[in-house]
Amino acid sequence: MNGLLKGLNNYFYRKSHQMKINSRQSPSDSLLKYVTYCSNAIPVNQHQEKPAWQQAIQYACQPLLQGHFIVQSYIDRIIALLSRYGDYMILGKGVLLAQAKTKDGVLASSVALTLFRDPITMQSGKEIRCIICLAPQNQHDHLDFLALLLQKLNDAEWCKTLFNRSSQNELESFIWQSMDNS
Repeated sequence: MNGLLKGLNNYFYRKSHQMKINSRQSPSDSLLKYVTYCSNAIPVNQHQEKPAWQQAIQYACQPLLQGHFIVQSYIDRIIALLSRYGDYMILGKGVLLAQAKTKDGVLASSVALTLFRDPITMQSGKEIRCIICLAPQNQHDHLDFLALLLQKLNDAEWCKTLFNRSSQNELESFIWQSMDNS
């Protein structure tokens, strides 16, 4: 009964959510599966009374949920961890690495990157513009991706270029090219 209720709530939430997720799957077999540019502000859902940062995480993880790489409990766990422990997942430079444990609902290893046009204010007051939802199937298959990501985030020019993208096509071109050339 709880599973059915949760499924129906998720269905109606998605139906009432006014933002269209314009995301495309990776052209290769990389761990990074989806890149999404969000040009709208995250609306606060009046019925669930969730803060915008929680809705931003839900939005950023949607492509992985819809692609059956994760289940809703994985997203719920990420939000619960951030609510309990604060913004420890912020990597700096306006990027949040959203993840939980595999047992919390990972079906297949995957990553989704979402860039928001407008900053999202976290509960601490820190602002982010990029959420990377990391869903590892085991402790090893995501290490190469994390190493590459940290290398990119330490490059001021790469970050500047990332945050200057203003459309889905610009973001995709930049991400796929910069990740494939590394």
